[in-house]
Amino acid sequence: YAIGFEKGKHEITLSLFEEILKRIMVPLDEFFFIYRNFSSTEDDSFWIDFVELSGKNDVVGMQTLLDKITLERTEQTEVRKAILHTRIQTINHYLRTNVFDESNISDEYKKIIHDYLWKMQTWTLEEIRIFANSISFFEEEVQIHFYQIMLKSYEKYRYYDRGRLMYCHLFAGMIDELIIQNKLEAAKQVWEKLKEASETNSSYNTAFYRIVCNYYQALIWMKEGEVEKGYRQAKRALQTWRELHYETIADLYFLLLKGFLEKENIQVED
Repeated sequence: YAIGFEKGKHEITLSLFEEILKRIMVPLDEFFFIYRNFSSTEDDSFWIDFVELSGKNDVVGMQTLLDKITLERTEQTEVRKAILHTRIQTINHYLRTNVFDESNISDEYKKIIHDYLWKMQTWTLEEIRIFANSISFFEEEVQIHFYQIMLKSYEKYRYYDRGRLMYCHLFAGMIDELIIQNKLEAAKQVWEKLKEASETNSSYNTAFYRIVCNYYQALIWMKEGEVEKGYRQAKRALQTWRELHYETIADLYFLLLKGFLEKENIQVED
């Protein structure tokens, strides 16, 4: 049978295939990783590259990634192109002004992303990733609508490592938006979700988001009047990122903290 299967004479069910992999003690995702000559899928590679380039504010690398998918004309790639364009615009503005501002994003790219997400009734990790990287582009009502759709899948993905990471990223972005909108109680509810997701299974791969969780806890404390306590914790989060060599992330969150203090008219002493 095995020889016949190798020659393409037999089909095999996914459940049987999974059972075979269990026998040889190889998880399904590892099998496909090996099958692809120890490389990620094109889908995974795109998002891996996107995250890495974003973390380094590498506009040149992002343009190269954009050029790589430019000739493709699928709906998925059109959305990814829009995501790349918006990130390039944001980073260019940030590098030029030292201000992180997504309000000047092209309406054309916002519409592509909005229209794609709006028609999706069931979300996979692809939609979660897209929303996580575009939350600030939408009006409050749309943010809430998408957030409610996303929550339907949260428990299903919570114990899946890659899914949990995506939800952590999304929760962090949602907290930021709610704090900006002065919706403190809603921000605290989403913060609880971020805390829960980052601590699920005592997972080490979400350790970065535990620091993010502490950072936003600090902002919430300061909004509630516990300025000294909150500022001290925010600075500790920034220092932790620097010690872990996330200097670009630390620099960005420092500027966000500075903007938060100015907007809230909070006076602090270093």
